[in-house]
Amino acid sequence: KSISQGSLGEIADTIPPMMNAIRMVWVISRHYNTDERMVPLMERIALELAEHVAVELDVKHVFRMEPVEAKKRISAAQNVLERWKETYFKVRSKIEESQRDQRWEFDRKRLFDRTDYMVQCCNDIHKVAQVLEDFYNILGPELKAVTGDSQGIDDVLRRVDALVVPLEQVPFDIFDRRFQASWEAVMHRFNDDVGQIEEATKTFINESFKKLRSAEGAFDLLQKFKHIKTRDSINKQMMDKFSDILGRYKEEVQLVKQLFEENRKDPPTFKNQPPVAGAIAWSKALFFRIKKSIIRFQTYEDMMAGDEGQLVTKYYVFVGRMVREFENGLFESWKARVEDAVVQYLKSPILAEDPDDHVIHVNFSRDLQAVIREARYLDRMGLPVPENALNVALQEEKYNAYAESLKVMLSHYHTVIRSLTPAEEQLLHHKLKDLEATIRFGFDPLNWNSLAIKEYLERCTKHINEFSTMLKQVQMSSSNIESVVVAIMNANLVDPGQLNGKEPMDMQEFYEIIDRKRTAAVEGLLYKYRTIKEQMGKIEGIVAGTDTNRSPAMQHYYAHWEKLIFKALTLCVYSALDQFGVYLNIARKSASQAHSPIVRVTASLSAPDIVLSPAKTDIKKLFSKMVKNTVESTKSFHRWMRGTCLECAPQYVNGDEDEAVIFSFYSDISEDPNVMKRMFTLDQAVEKAFDSMTVFLDKWKRYSTLWKHDKHSMLDKFVKSNPTYVDYESKLSYYKKMKAQVKNDRPMTDIDFIQVSCHPLIQDL
Repeated sequence: KSISQGSLGEIADTIPPMMNAIRMVWVISRHYNTDERMVPLMERIALELAEHVAVELDVKHVFRMEPVEAKKRISAAQNVLERWKETYFKVRSKIEESQRDQRWEFDRKRLFDRTDYMVQCCNDIHKVAQVLEDFYNILGPELKAVTGDSQGIDDVLRRVDALVVPLEQVPFDIFDRRFQASWEAVMHRFNDDVGQIEEATKTFINESFKKLRSAEGAFDLLQKFKHIKTRDSINKQMMDKFSDILGRYKEEVQLVKQLFEENRKDPPTFKNQPPVAGAIAWSKALFFRIKKSIIRFQTYEDMMAGDEGQLVTKYYVFVGRMVREFENGLFESWKARVEDAVVQYLKSPILAEDPDDHVIHVNFSRDLQAVIREARYLDRMGLPVPENALNVALQEEKYNAYAESLKVMLSHYHTVIRSLTPAEEQLLHHKLKDLEATIRFGFDPLNWNSLAIKEYLERCTKHINEFSTMLKQVQMSSSNIESVVVAIMNANLVDPGQLNGKEPMDMQEFYEIIDRKRTAAVEGLLYKYRTIKEQMGKIEGIVAGTDTNRSPAMQHYYAHWEKLIFKALTLCVYSALDQFGVYLNIARKSASQAHSPIVRVTASLSAPDIVLSPAKTDIKKLFSKMVKNTVESTKSFHRWMRGTCLECAPQYVNGDEDEAVIFSFYSDISEDPNVMKRMFTLDQAVEKAFDSMTVFLDKWKRYSTLWKHDKHSMLDKFVKSNPTYVDYESKLSYYKKMKAQVKNDRPMTDIDFIQVSCHPLIQDL
């Protein structure tokens, strides 16, 4: 079972114990103790071994494996075949030495002819795998990297891959001795093809080494091929390429020299590197490119000992001196500049003020930062940096921490200052001066050599935080005051939605609704208005430390808010008067935008006139009173005494008997041109509606004959005239027609903000 199904390794391990078992059978068995019986048994074993090896070494598959793996399999198969013969002779020798058992004098041709031939074939197959490995070793990525001719190497590799195609396509069993001549012919052709590919590879290498991409890479490749098994002729040729490498290296030195001369006035530097250190690092990098290679070359003494090697070495030294002189010149020039400059930089104040916008900023010189960076990089390169520059560089973290802390402190300061409104700026004028005095300590006497920078930062931060806390408290109270001002400005003394969906009402009812709403709104606003005094007291306590509501330090602040309250009341009155205009349809653009009538009047007959209820004079009087009351609502808001937030008390000019004089916002608001214009516009709108109503009522006077003459006198007169039936019919027809006309007239008519009801008039007619 192991021989027929096991692996090659298992078969090789099975052969010795199997051969010993055969010996035991030979000695003990009465059946297999003759040559005629034992030879066929061992021949079948040999055949099974041969068949198994033939399957494992199928040339259609074995050459598609990696050469190393293929060689392992071929060696394992060859080992099985050789062990079969070797083990046989060992057991035979033991039998002869024992001199007890019958000797093995079997037909060796029957037992070993095929396996011996297969061993020869295995040697040939192993040679093919070795050839493939040799070519793959030389034609690998390393040679591509050095020569740069991937296409040429791939072409040669395709020819190498094609070597095994004839072997894979043979139309016979290569392990059959009958086809030995054919197999030898195939191998002869294989050897010829290998020779041709060797010549092609050598030619390719010759051409490629004339245009090397990298001298160091080529040198590494040659060093590597010393230890890599490849074709002997190719390996010998590779070892003769050191001259080409020196030629390529000289070109590389010339290229470095050219790059150096082209860019020495403006050297390219790495990102974030300072100019001087960057330029020196660039020149060192250029020099290292050629230095690294020549150090490698010097490990191979024969390569540099010749004339060509000596010339290349001299040229390398010449370029190296050029680079070294450039680096020394740059460093000495920088060193001369910075020794005195560092002292001046450190003596400059830690803060400065922009001359254009007067914004305070950190005065950490960019030149000093550049010196620190240069010193740090140059010190890493091992150059002798001046002591004062090196000391500054060693304290870079401290200076950067100070600069960053100063930026944070100033950012907080500027944020607080920008949050001030003009009124708050004037209110906190003295506090701002004290804060600015603390900040300006950074202009003089502090500089970057000072030991008190940390204490200065703590003092400034504390002062800014105290000012910020005070400002937030002021802004909190001012926000409460502002909410009152906004409430006054947005208040609806005349609610725009108050009459939506309601039927027209009596003028007196309309007046009462509007006045009730206005009174309630004014009372609510007045309550809020009087809370301003409390908020002002809090601000006074924060700023001045008093609670008098008449602090001299807050006079301008009182005036600021009083102006805003005046503007808010004025806008509130504007809004209320404009809402009256909406009710009167003053600003409507189309009939669809008109407000529905709000007042209802009734037209009735009071011979000889048509009268309205209520009368136009009553409507005009109530409407004017509503408008006037709206403006006079501001009388409730008393003005503040000068320099305080205390309301002015009523003043009696001639004693308590006279009416008190109240100083309120009304006197100024009532004289506002826009208020007066709106009141005038409303008055005109009312008059216009009355005129339209008069025209409408005049149309009913075409029926005046019905009420101007005495009906009884006219009837008696008609009877005395002895009228005929036709006359009666004519009169009845006339009045019947007039009655129909009266009934067809509209009983309800909308005229702007008034709805006229003619039902009583029609009934009277």
